[in-house]
Amino acid sequence: DADVDVDGSNGRAGAKSFLMPEIFWLDMNSIREIRYITRISVVGSVLALHATTVAGVNGNVLKTDPLNGRIEDCRKDLAKAMSNRMVGSQDIYERNIGDVVLDLAKVLNPSLTNDAEDTIRNRTIATLRGEEPVIKLLDNRMRQIFHNMILFNPSTEKQVPTCLRTGRMLSISTDEAKNKIDSFDTLFKQAAKREFVSKGFAFYANELAEASLLSCRTINLIVSVYGSSVLDKLFIDSCRHSNAA
Repeated sequence: DADVDVDGSNGRAGAKSFLMPEIFWLDMNSIREIRYITRISVVGSVLALHATTVAGVNGNVLKTDPLNGRIEDCRKDLAKAMSNRMVGSQDIYERNIGDVVLDLAKVLNPSLTNDAEDTIRNRTIATLRGEEPVIKLLDNRMRQIFHNMILFNPSTEKQVPTCLRTGRMLSISTDEAKNKIDSFDTLFKQAAKREFVSKGFAFYANELAEASLLSCRTINLIVSVYGSSVLDKLFIDSCRHSNAA
């Protein structure tokens, strides 16, 4: 294992590094992107849930595809606010995000009371500080969806073999190969988006579908590159040790 600064914290106080297998070293940028999107999506989904609850509207309003124009603007503004940590203090950071969540709630219900606005700001702060129990719930759901999608293979897409059993390569044009890849990507993202929407991540389902496809391709590439030379041997050794025990 290598102690890799996956989140690019560069020693910032409070930032955490964790051990990653060295075979992921060349994929750090992809892993950072995946982790960034999932973190933003979990927190953003919780905040959007609070906005709909306090506004007194059905959460299905966030599942509309495409979203209402003003709701879509709030969605983008929320992601931008959560990404912008270079605003000074933590209080300013939390207040800026609270402003966007409040804007979303007002789009959903223009007649919010002062008490409702205070509730939104308090819940925003609690969410950003990790004090909301629903964050853990959504985080577990997120991990399970990514795990399931890594194993996903569109049953409606029959893959044409690229070589014969004799080892001779089949003649497949560049356009045909590209169409196969595009077809898989489309089916994968459609299935992933359905999963994310059904599990409470409708507000950022498109971004999460892209991230899950990236994670699938990253894992598949690593297996292709290191499977026979590294991973297979590790699995066999692990099985031997388990049987010996």
